[in-house]
Amino acid sequence: MMGNSATQQDRCDSSDSDSPDLSNLTPFLNIPQPLTSSTRSVMQSSDFNVDAAITSTSLNIKLITTQQKLLICENLDQYEKISLVYLVASDYKTASETMLRLINNDYIFNQFLTEQLKSIDSTKKIIEALCVIQNYEVLKLLDYKKSELQTDFSPLIYHCAIYINKVRKLCYRIMENLTMDEEQELLQAIKEDVGHMGIPFAEYPYLEMQFAYLFEKQYITDNDLSNITNLFKALEMDKYVDILNAKKRPSANIPTPMSSRQMQSTATDKSTANMGSPNTSGATQMRPKQSDLNESDVYPMDENNPGFVLIIENNNFYEEEDEQFQDLVIRSKTALEVRKGSEHDSRRLKDIFGRFGFEIEHKTDLTHLQMLALIREVSHKRVTENQSSFILIMLSHGLQNQIIGCNCVPLNVDDIKKNINSKTLEGKPKILIFQACQGNDILSVQPDDICTDSPSPLLSAQYPWQMHVLELRSAVPGFVSFRSKTSGSFMIQTLCDVLETDDNKESFHDICTKVNRIVSKKLVQYENNTVNMQLVPCSSTLIYKYILPPLKPAM
Repeated sequence: MMGNSATQQDRCDSSDSDSPDLSNLTPFLNIPQPLTSSTRSVMQSSDFNVDAAITSTSLNIKLITTQQKLLICENLDQYEKISLVYLVASDYKTASETMLRLINNDYIFNQFLTEQLKSIDSTKKIIEALCVIQNYEVLKLLDYKKSELQTDFSPLIYHCAIYINKVRKLCYRIMENLTMDEEQELLQAIKEDVGHMGIPFAEYPYLEMQFAYLFEKQYITDNDLSNITNLFKALEMDKYVDILNAKKRPSANIPTPMSSRQMQSTATDKSTANMGSPNTSGATQMRPKQSDLNESDVYPMDENNPGFVLIIENNNFYEEEDEQFQDLVIRSKTALEVRKGSEHDSRRLKDIFGRFGFEIEHKTDLTHLQMLALIREVSHKRVTENQSSFILIMLSHGLQNQIIGCNCVPLNVDDIKKNINSKTLEGKPKILIFQACQGNDILSVQPDDICTDSPSPLLSAQYPWQMHVLELRSAVPGFVSFRSKTSGSFMIQTLCDVLETDDNKESFHDICTKVNRIVSKKLVQYENNTVNMQLVPCSSTLIYKYILPPLKPAM
C-alpha cells in the first residue's frame, strides 16, 4: 500500500498483445467431429417454409408517432434493441451492420427506427417483433392490449409469424431457449464447421449478431437450415432438431418452452412468466420482495450466497486492425502503456471478496466486444436467483464514461449498465467499480512511480441510471486516476483496506464515502510541493442499504 510519499521509477512501457479468442471467456465442452460437406443434407423449402395458422391480424395497427418512437427507444434495453433489429431489418447485411454499430452508439437505433416507421407494413413488423421479444410494457404505452397481441401473434410459437420473417423468428425462439452450456457448445461447433467451409468466424457478443452473420454468409438461408440442423444433431440436442424439421407445430403435441428471460423472471408483467410455465417442483424459494423488507431498510443478504463478483482486468493493449472498428479506436500520441501494478489490485480483490463468500470470476485482456459478451453472460445466465447481489469490477485504461478494451476500442459505461439489467437481478443491488481514468486532466504533478489510466480526453453521451445500482469510480469526470507500479491503485487498495479492517456493519455507500475521504488525503511529495492526488466519486440509485456479510478470517 502506498503511503504519503512515493519514489521515482521508470514510466510504464507500452506493449502489444494478440487479440484474445472469445472462446476463452468460458470453457466450451467437447463436441463431435465437425461436419463436412459430404454429411450435409439439403432441406427443401417446401419441407420447411410452414405458414402460420393465421395470415393476418384483427388488430388495428396504426403508424407510430414521433413521441411513440421516443417511448420505444427509451424503454428498450440494449439486448431488446439488438433483438428487434435482427427481427425486422430489411436484409441480413443491414441487420449485422446496425447491431454492430448499436453497441457503441445508441443513436443508431433511433435512426434505424425512424427508417422502419415510414410505412404501415414496417410498423406492423415492429409491433409483432415487440410482441415476440415479450416487451408488453412498451406495447402498452403504444395502446395495445397484451391479451389481443398474444391471441393474434402467438409470439412463443416457433413456426408462426405474420409480418416478420418466419425463419428469423424460428431462430430467435431457439436462441432464447438455449441454456448457457448449449449456447457455448453451439458457438464452438459453428466456429469449427464454418472453418471447414472456408467461412471466417466472427466473434460477437450476441447470438442474434452471430446468426445474422451466418445468414449473410449463406451458411443458413431462409430455405435451407440443414447446416444448423446437422450441428444440433451432432450435439445431440434433439429437441431443436425436431423443431427445425417440423413441417407443422401443433401446440397440443409440442409444448412451447419458455424463454430464458421468462424462466428467470419473478412476477413482472413484461416477462409473461405465466405463459407456458415449466414444472417448478424443484424450484428454489424466491428472494423476498421489496415490500417484505425489514424495518431497517436493508437489501436481503444470504450470508452463504452473497453474490457474484466479476473482475475484468485489461493490462496489455494493441490497436484493433478490423476495418469495421477503425473509427472507434482510441488513437493517442503514444501507445497505451502496460498497466503495471494492476496485478496487486486483482489479487487483493479476489482475496477480500472470496473471504466474504462471493463467487468470483476473473478475466484479463478482453476486447470491447468480449467485455460486453462476458458481462451479459454472467449477469443474465450465471448469476443465480439465490445470489443476493452482483458486483462488477473493471480495471483498465479509461475515458470519460468509457472503459477501454485491450484492442483500444472503448465500451460505454452506459452500455454496461444496460446489459446488467437482467431479470435475475431485478430488485437486487448491483455494484459497479471502475478503476480507470475519466478524462485527461490531472489534479497534481505526479512522480514517475505513479501511472495514469488515461490516453486522451473523449466525451460520451449520458443515459438515465437504472435502479438499484451503486457506481464507484476512481476519478471525477474529466480527471485521471493513479496507480502505483509497485503496490497497485489508490482506490482499489484503499477499498480493500477498509473492507478488511472495518466490521462491515456500515452500508457499502458509507464504505465508499470513507474510501473517498482516505484517497483524497493521499499526498505525494514532488519538487517540494504537496498536492491532493485524486477524488473517488460514488453515485447511487440504491433505495435500501447494501451491507456485506461478515468477513471470514484470512487463510
